[in-house]
Amino acid sequence: NANDADPALAAGRLLERVHSWIATGGIKESKPAGGGGGSPFNDMPPDGGLLVGLQVSRGSYAGHRVVKSIQPIFHTGEGIKYGQVHGQPSNKIVEVRAKEGYAIGGLSVRSGNRVDGMDIIFMRITNHGLDPANVYRSEWIAGQGGGGPTMLGGDGSAVVGIYGGVGAEFDRVGLILAAPKQADAGSN
Repeated sequence: NANDADPALAAGRLLERVHSWIATGGIKESKPAGGGGGSPFNDMPPDGGLLVGLQVSRGSYAGHRVVKSIQPIFHTGEGIKYGQVHGQPSNKIVEVRAKEGYAIGGLSVRSGNRVDGMDIIFMRITNHGLDPANVYRSEWIAGQGGGGPTMLGGDGSAVVGIYGGVGAEFDRVGLILAAPKQADAGSN
């Protein structure tokens, strides 16, 4: 589609579709990565938005590098908005944001009882969703411990939020995905 070539136009059209999908119940959660502990959280802009970045703080647990906190960054109809900080931030923070025309399409996460580390999969924004054939990845963030990696998202669904669990540690993370309701039959 020729309109997909204009990143701002494609993002605006996709945001319109995301609003419609959210209004008609076309949202689902990816499987989570990490342990079962902590209090649950859910972070999605009330007016809808595309997840375009994360601020991740790193620390250590039992001598291993781990994720201490995550703060989502959204592209909304009013521009860039930061979500809530989830977890216990350290002073070692990295912010990873999509280049123009891209959004977060998935996460590759290593985890055990907590989230050890991840890299972010960015996908090209089109008028109809994210293009899983046009991707780039971030550098690895935090530790390499735990099992995995586990892929969250990655099918081209628009990522509109994050969820998970936090207590004394950053226990688990998952993605909130939006797609047309009929596409909801498949699980991620």
